[in-house]
Amino acid sequence: MFSLARLFLLSMWLFLAFSILDPVGSVFRLKAVFFFTSCAISGAFYIACMRAKINRNLLISLFVIVFIVPFLSYIVVYLCDVSDVDPLIRTQYLVAFIPLVLLLPVVTFHLPVQRLVVAPLLLLCVLIFLVFTSSVLNLDFGHGLAKFLDQKISAAKIGIRDFNGFLVYMVYYKTSVLLVFLMAYFASSRSFFSLLVCFLITIIMVISATRANAIIGIGILGSYVFFYLRDRNLVLSYLYFFSCVVIAIFAVYFGHKYFFSSDEISNQIKIGHINGYVEYFKSAGGSIIYGAGAGSGFYTPGYHKIIYSSELSYLEIYRVYGLLALPFLGLLLFPIFKYKRLGREFTIAWLSYLLIAGTNPLLVSSTGMVAILIIYGKLMDRYRGTY
Repeated sequence: MFSLARLFLLSMWLFLAFSILDPVGSVFRLKAVFFFTSCAISGAFYIACMRAKINRNLLISLFVIVFIVPFLSYIVVYLCDVSDVDPLIRTQYLVAFIPLVLLLPVVTFHLPVQRLVVAPLLLLCVLIFLVFTSSVLNLDFGHGLAKFLDQKISAAKIGIRDFNGFLVYMVYYKTSVLLVFLMAYFASSRSFFSLLVCFLITIIMVISATRANAIIGIGILGSYVFFYLRDRNLVLSYLYFFSCVVIAIFAVYFGHKYFFSSDEISNQIKIGHINGYVEYFKSAGGSIIYGAGAGSGFYTPGYHKIIYSSELSYLEIYRVYGLLALPFLGLLLFPIFKYKRLGREFTIAWLSYLLIAGTNPLLVSSTGMVAILIIYGKLMDRYRGTY
């Protein structure tokens, strides 16, 4: 039994590591291999450990989210006679929730997923830093690594990004949003050293050159520093809070032209998408209840054409699934109501992830499923001995 447990932990760690470092699954398809291996071992675990108590509510919820909702969304396209469908997007929505199957052993055996992802996320920080610094210094090594990550395994977008005339070098790794949980892991120790580590991780999030990553990363660091000061000196913590508010006001004022202006290309696209969703929902009819179906498209002024998914994740999920999305959204919201069990650091990290995911395609993907496994692993770790 002990060997089986260790083998399961190793398989889960490898699945999480390849999900983080190779999110598309291009390297020998090892992400899929270790996912199925983890499922097989956890199944053997349930058979060998007859006393293992399976949470029936979770089992039913997972069955609905992983199988029923995708299947219904799949057939809605045929029932509504939707002719213009993107088969790749349809397949993605059909299989996207499958990694949530591992949530069952995570909850049953109180698997500390938040600890298993520490090493892969630290390696991710090193990769991003190496690509950024070596590329800025114009080293051949950096160019080779960047080419591999960008073109070979499609794990990152690397290059120059234009924020309304303000040019910055970007190393955006598709799973960099998960670094918010690495910050929470270290900040949980509530030491000065942990704040230094969080500061370094924030730098990594900033050089990803996405507004959401940079702003949320700085915000998380700021909140952790506030908690650190409040635990030691209440007056100093409020002086710090006031200073942060003043700095934030000036940052918004001076950065509006580049980062928050409606003239900025990315903002124009998002505003166009919102207008597209508004027009779509006005004429959606019955599909506003049961969804438009996986792979279906809608016209957006953001691109002036029909698209089949957008980065406005919550609107897109509702467009595709309608009220069928409620079980999945419930899964996302449940940890917020258990913030006392979750702890302040991971609660902030989870809220931050949900904010970033609102304007990036990070929910219905392997990255989104790993995020759920992490937060429920932490939640169940807190329940250890009481669940």
